[in-house]
Amino acid sequence: MSLILAIDQGTTSTRAIAFEIGANAASGETGDLRPVAVSQIELAQYFPRSGWVEHDAAEIWTATLQTCREVVRKAGGVARFAAIGITNQRETAVIWDAGTGQPLHRAIVWQDRRTADVTARLTAEGHEPKVQAATGLILDPYFSATKFAWLLDAVPSGRERAARGEIKLGSIDAWLIWNLTGGRVHATDATNASRTALMDLKTVRVARRPVRPVRRAAHGPARHRSLCWRYRRDRCGPVRPSSAHRRIGGATSRRPLVGHAR
Repeated sequence: MSLILAIDQGTTSTRAIAFEIGANAASGETGDLRPVAVSQIELAQYFPRSGWVEHDAAEIWTATLQTCREVVRKAGGVARFAAIGITNQRETAVIWDAGTGQPLHRAIVWQDRRTADVTARLTAEGHEPKVQAATGLILDPYFSATKFAWLLDAVPSGRERAARGEIKLGSIDAWLIWNLTGGRVHATDATNASRTALMDLKTVRVARRPVRPVRRAAHGPARHRSLCWRYRRDRCGPVRPSSAHRRIGGATSRRPLVGHAR
């Protein structure tokens, strides 16, 4: 039977699980997936200041690769896998170099409160009702938008480099997809994007006017090509498989391996 490789990238650990696809699941019914192999690695937490929480994005990718390879080995090889699914900590923000693929700063974790003053100022200026009407979210440092702005200002010439397409921003799923595809795909899905405070719930696109003050939270350009904003509307559609096969443990199968199932 075919297997699904599930990546569970959480706040305290990174885990990979191989699920066997039963006959009912293969025909579209639910509840017929059986775990056959598991690997898990704990994730280091960094607290540089009170209220600040960070992760090492490179460590997350290394742990993802290691756990996936271990599960693939236990399950009998990469050729047995039909797809990869990703579930992840949502609002955590990652910034990386588009050319080298290296993180430019530690990831800002969803619990982090460093942009509380920014969201408080935006709320005091009266922006929250429009932002909430468009995105469904209040102005709060919990969500990714002001984290992205902070990261761009923390990296030397970050905003200028982002405007030239030299910097990428995204949530954890975008970071993993970028690495799994060898930098070919910079994408997220609506469920992650809806937690950024940038997505219009009606159009499932970047909300323009209502969130403009949020995008400009640090007094910079209103828009960056670097923000990951391409949705996979399919359940588990194929992305070019070769790079993911090489990374996870084999290059012999030509089956579509990488998909973004939510």
